[in-house]
Amino acid sequence: MVNIEVNRQQLFSGQLELKQEDRQALNSFQSEESAEVPENWQQPFDFSGEEFLGQASQSELSETRENKLPGEPSPHFLEVQLEEQDLEQLNKLLDKNRQLSPEEEFINLMVEILALEQDLQQFQLNLDILQDFYLENIRGGHFAVPLLLNEKLRKFKNLINSGDQEKNRLIDGFLERTSDLKILDEIAKLVEAKAELNLEALFDYLVQFGDKAILFMAELYEKIEDQDFHRRLKDFFADKMKNAPQVIVPLADDQRPKLTETIIELMRQQPAQTIIPHFSHFLTFSDRDLKLKAIEALGSFNDELASRLLFGFLNDTDPEVRIKATTSIKFLGDTTRLKQLMKEIFSGKFRQKSLEEKRALFEFIGRTRQPEAFAFLKKVFLKKAPWPHVTELRVCAAAGLAAIGTKEAINLLHRGENFFNRRVREAAAEALLTLSNKNSQER
Repeated sequence: MVNIEVNRQQLFSGQLELKQEDRQALNSFQSEESAEVPENWQQPFDFSGEEFLGQASQSELSETRENKLPGEPSPHFLEVQLEEQDLEQLNKLLDKNRQLSPEEEFINLMVEILALEQDLQQFQLNLDILQDFYLENIRGGHFAVPLLLNEKLRKFKNLINSGDQEKNRLIDGFLERTSDLKILDEIAKLVEAKAELNLEALFDYLVQFGDKAILFMAELYEKIEDQDFHRRLKDFFADKMKNAPQVIVPLADDQRPKLTETIIELMRQQPAQTIIPHFSHFLTFSDRDLKLKAIEALGSFNDELASRLLFGFLNDTDPEVRIKATTSIKFLGDTTRLKQLMKEIFSGKFRQKSLEEKRALFEFIGRTRQPEAFAFLKKVFLKKAPWPHVTELRVCAAAGLAAIGTKEAINLLHRGENFFNRRVREAAAEALLTLSNKNSQER
């Protein structure tokens, strides 16, 4: 008998240490039943049946088969017959084992050691080894490895007897440490260094953090130029948007234009009642293009709240934004805001607006097609005064009458073609031409 001692410190060295007396016994041992063979001797093995028996002759084999009783197992060999399905499953298992990476083999080995370990101090030391292994792979950009490690440990924890609370506590501590957001700093360094990363594995790794990593994922959307990675993140944000828009919308920011455009696109696809209030987030933006996109999306909803928010953009410092908001407003029956707007037209603040913006506001008034709107436009259009600002108002009123497009409005514009004021005459003629072209297209 040979006693084998295993030193835990050299568990992975691949060597067995023998005592001196055992080593001498092995060196002096020689089998009496087998002769010495050359050092380079090889014995081929044939598992086909007859030749597997070594020295047994064919006649002996036949005699054995003939003389054995029915149901009696052969003394020389064991026949194993596998169904085709079982054989296929066996091959799959063998292939899977051949395909295991060294990292997965190491993880499997360490989990087996944890399962057998009874000493809690050593159990924690083994977890520390795994944590170092975890961080090493994060810093190397190998995100599939830590993802697999966490998965294996969670499964292992579920298999542990519920009474073993101390082991459960130690595993929970490991999972908590490996889900610390400070780990994301290591990934940020890789991204800044433009390291080559497995983005599919990175996405899967980040998803396990849940909402805690959403802000970091938003930053990656802006920094990493990869369509497939963007698609995965967009699908993730879209799914989250359905149930928690309050989590996704705040990610939109002037400093993240690509992501913000994507978020606006996703908001446009949501039900009006749940998403429109969140468009107020864009009222304080400074990026003109992003505000214009938000206004365009907001204008796609037939909702009174959407119109109110668009009125909020009329106070923006950028005239282009104000014009876009004005042309996007839909009148849905709120005459209170209409009357307030008609009143503001005669204010000094309104005079400071550009002609294009004034015209857009008059066109909105005309699109309402309300009786008070027509009365207001008629009053302004017929007003006679030598001052330039009044002329501007009359020119804009012509555009408003064209937006109404009723028979009364058209007759009034025909009258305008004969006015003494040249600018008003030209505005009336232009408005009639616009109506004519519009009617031709509709036919």
